[in-house]
Amino acid sequence: MTFDQDVSFYTPTVGVFGGVGIFASAATEYGKVRVFTWYVDSITHESELYNAYFYISVVC
Repeated sequence: MTFDQDVSFYTPTVGVFGGVGIFASAATEYGKVRVFTWYVDSITHESELYNAYFYISVVC
């Protein structure tokens, strides 16, 4: 996501819609917020990136 101002020192909070074992995280970098969604494989217990719907809020 890109913003019209520097959000490097803001706090992003992200969550995913539904799904058991699907997780999300967000971080700010150079005026952008990067969001990653992933799941944990129930057999191997390895995490893998996953394409999921998410919601985000960025607080100054």
